Amino acid sequence: MSWWQIDTLIMFSYGFVHSCLTTRPAMKLYEVFFPEWSWNIGMCVFSAVTLALGIIYWQPSGHYIYVLIPGSPLFHFAALSMVALLGLTIYCFRYTSTFWQWLGAHQLIAKLRGQKPPTPYRMNVQGIKRYIRFPHHTFLMLFFWAHPIMTYDTLLFSVGATIYMYLGTWHMDKRLESIFGNEWRSYKKVTGLMLPSPKAWSRLFTDLRQPSNAL
Repeated sequence: MSWWQIDTLIMFSYGFVHSCLTTRPAMKLYEVFFPEWSWNIGMCVFSAVTLALGIIYWQPSGHYIYVLIPGSPLFHFAALSMVALLGLTIYCFRYTSTFWQWLGAHQLIAKLRGQKPPTPYRMNVQGIKRYIRFPHHTFLMLFFWAHPIMTYDTLLFSVGATIYMYLGTWHMDKRLESIFGNEWRSYKKVTGLMLPSPKAWSRLFTDLRQPSNAL
């Protein structure tokens, strides 16, 4: 098999398995063997293991599209962009749950203290979520394109990750619509999935002229 066939198989396998594991039947099956509160921890551990395997077996193409020279302004811009985008991804978790809740740490602490586990989903339309429903997915998707070195295989990865992120975000949007109902459907009409809709852009420009309502 050539490098692109192996790498495509790795990405497809990772995306397919993880998509299946986030379905309701898979979550119900998980709860048969493990406590419900440990779901996020279990998924993060599984994700880390499968990601490590993907990295180990990933095949480089050996062909470069571009390489930003270390120390050049463009290289520093790309490196800082990656740091900023990763930071914004983590920061935007505050509008859905928290980054630590996503990792499962809050659920574990609540269990050890004998407290009720935190709510997995909550409706929050403040800050950047006034315009985009899944900003943490947007910044993570852009992160994949900010690398200072682009080869054929990293381009393949960036394209695959973008498609996976969009499909996963679309699926999550449907899930939240089923949870919050009309409230979420009304919210969808004035926001974009991962980029601001025309109505959201209009409200953003209005909010920027009124600092009290802006980000």
